[in-house]
Amino acid sequence: MIFSKLNRKSAILTIALGFIFVLTIFCSIIYNASNLKLASWSLSTLKMIGGFQKTSLVLLAFFLGEALNFHQLKWVTVLKFYTVLLCFSIPLTPLLFSIDVSTINVNTFINSFFPFLIKNYWFSTIIILLMIFLTIFKLKPLKIKNQTANILFVGILALLLVESLLLTNHPTANITLLTGYAFILGVYLQNFYQKIATPKTIRIIVTILELVSIALAIIYQSEITLIFLPVVSLLFISSWSSSLFNYDKGNEIFSSTSSGMILGLVLIFSNPLSKQILTRYFSEQSPALLANILRHVSLFSFFTILIAIIYAFVISKGLSLRFSGVKNKLITLPVSIFLISGCYLIFNYSQFYGQGLKTLIWRQNGQLYLGLLNFFLITLLYLIIQIIFNRFWYANTSFVMLMLIWSYANFAKISARDEPIIGSDLGLIKSLPDIIKMVNVKIVLLLLVGLIILIIG
Repeated sequence: MIFSKLNRKSAILTIALGFIFVLTIFCSIIYNASNLKLASWSLSTLKMIGGFQKTSLVLLAFFLGEALNFHQLKWVTVLKFYTVLLCFSIPLTPLLFSIDVSTINVNTFINSFFPFLIKNYWFSTIIILLMIFLTIFKLKPLKIKNQTANILFVGILALLLVESLLLTNHPTANITLLTGYAFILGVYLQNFYQKIATPKTIRIIVTILELVSIALAIIYQSEITLIFLPVVSLLFISSWSSSLFNYDKGNEIFSSTSSGMILGLVLIFSNPLSKQILTRYFSEQSPALLANILRHVSLFSFFTILIAIIYAFVISKGLSLRFSGVKNKLITLPVSIFLISGCYLIFNYSQFYGQGLKTLIWRQNGQLYLGLLNFFLITLLYLIIQIIFNRFWYANTSFVMLMLIWSYANFAKISARDEPIIGSDLGLIKSLPDIIKMVNVKIVLLLLVGLIILIIG
């Protein structure tokens, strides 16, 4: 497994950090939604929590570095990591298209296959580039004495402090360098110098410094405190690494699951489509129509985060078990979401084919819940077919066949009578030969060829 070196305590801390990162995303979006007209104390709290986003990302990179099993790092491992990224990015894109059809874009879908090319996914890009670097480094390792390594560690940390001051006006470059260093530092401390001897006095001083930095960031919320906080937090967690990150071989699956889970959460909420949909939702809420706007926003955020956590956990758990050689059905979730979302988009598009995509966007505008009604019905149909067949790929083939036939029949009826298929139309199945004569033969042949390809595949 890729990220298998965290013990249970540090794995739980990693999950908590992932939750904090997601919370900072929501707080930043809600804070910028001026239409909500929240109380001043609420805005101050949201701004304060949102300010910890960079610190949480730096610490997440450090934890991923600690979790990486360097001694098993190969080119195959890098490909497995890329597979993990794709399991989140590819199904997520059509799912977000389904939630808000105004986000549909061909380039965005293509980019989901290459997540490291999107600037919003800079975090995963840094991790995969550093994993490639470490794989090359492993082929030609450098022998460094412990004393030299300590000097390098302290020296680089001092340079980071100076760099943080110099790059105040370049926050992206600043956080990129810090994240990369945090990941490399985590790998080094776990795999090469795990039992680092940090004197108790230094630990106490660093802990006090960390508490003071957090207090200053909460009280003053100034830019200078938020710049120093990631560096101080990195120094703090490094000084306690020997007691926090002891390798536990029996905890490999939980370590891999927690690491994959936070990677999934970062990918989900770093996606520009996710941020666009959340921003749109919060900007459309009216305090005049809702008695308690803060409670409504809080509940929506809570359930959205909960669903995202469950989704990320199921996928990462399935991948962890599969990489350890255990076959499981959890790994099929990305395929199911991709198929359901894709069929939903095809079906919805067929209803408004005559007017084009703009009409579909106009019909869904401001009605996200109403627009998703078909999505839930198609999901229910997918589950029923899975239960009937009890064979994953046979059920998927049957589902896609049925949805293609239904979508085309729906399109044909709308073109002929300007109305979709309704329940009473199912009685016309007895007159199927006569119905086939009314449709374009070429389209029927294309559908048959597509169905044959699906069956053979």
